[in-house]
Amino acid sequence: MQKKGSITVLIHDIERGLFWTFRPVRCTNCHSKKPAFNFPVLHWHEESWCRKCSNTLLGENYFHGFSPIRDVIDHFKEVLR
Repeated sequence: MQKKGSITVLIHDIERGLFWTFRPVRCTNCHSKKPAFNFPVLHWHEESWCRKCSNTLLGENYFHGFSPIRDVIDHFKEVLR
């Protein structure tokens, strides 16, 4: 019986991770709505900045590249922690 419970917990964790990774988030600066993995600055001082706005607002020396597969995997791992 314990195997069934652990599999259920694993399935719920995967569902939760996928939901929080792909849920739509609105950028505080430009108000565009994108999936959560597209935000390097997410809920920092109650603000969410997309990549374009974070690169603009944090200056020319700051640049957060966009690698969709890596970003989805990193965000998914962070949610599961």
